[in-house]
Amino acid sequence: MKILTHRNKHEAGFTLLEMIVSIGLLTLIMAIVFTNIDMVQKRYNIEDAKTDSLQESREFLDQITRDLSTAGFPNGTMYKNTSIPADTSTSKAVGLVAISATDIIFEGDLDGDGSANVIEYQLDSTANSGSCPCAIKRSVVSKDGTTATLSLTPTFDTEVQRVVNSTGNGNTPYTITGTDSKGNSFDTVYANYKYNPVFEYFDITGTKITGVPNDLSTSGSPSNQTTGSAFNLLVKVRTVVVTINVISTIPDQQTQQYPAFSLRGVALILN
Repeated sequence: MKILTHRNKHEAGFTLLEMIVSIGLLTLIMAIVFTNIDMVQKRYNIEDAKTDSLQESREFLDQITRDLSTAGFPNGTMYKNTSIPADTSTSKAVGLVAISATDIIFEGDLDGDGSANVIEYQLDSTANSGSCPCAIKRSVVSKDGTTATLSLTPTFDTEVQRVVNSTGNGNTPYTITGTDSKGNSFDTVYANYKYNPVFEYFDITGTKITGVPNDLSTSGSPSNQTTGSAFNLLVKVRTVVVTINVISTIPDQQTQQYPAFSLRGVALILN
């Protein structure tokens, strides 16, 4: 008796070769899909980090301009001649106290409670031994009614990091340390970002004030800005322009470079 090996066409299945080809195609398709998902996830992480860094820097810049808008309020002209408070008084803000391209110290009533604060913003390069990326730090301390402003100890409690601009004004800015994954020097890649001063100052006519020290050290120290040529520059200031150039924490997936962005704010000074 013969055994029938012919199958009905409705009972036909896949051959081993067809199964292998199908599995191979499915594996290829899944590999492409997961690769694209991975690329999308990496892109999302990059954009998320960039957005976070941008938002943090924007909020910090807004904080600087808000703080500067309080400089010199309340001041001595608000009191009668017979009762003008001393400069150390908690009820008087003397306005700008010391300025440089990378630091600023001023007095103002931040919360409107009638008591003046001493606010300082400082570009700090110590983390990279005098090079950038740097951090811009903010200090707020209350006047105590007796201690001179420049004798008060600052308390830095907030900051924005990975700042790459420093002195500018034609002076030599800090070197930017580090390299990207291709070995390109940050100092070369971000050369156009490092020449902006953090703080620029303008007089009542809108003319930029020159001769501002690079930082509050040596000849540009705060103690030397209460009299003399540095003081003469300080009292002319009516507008402060703040520039923050920051590089992101995660490199771009395609270029392998860290995205950079520049933020700028303007504050009018009651001095």
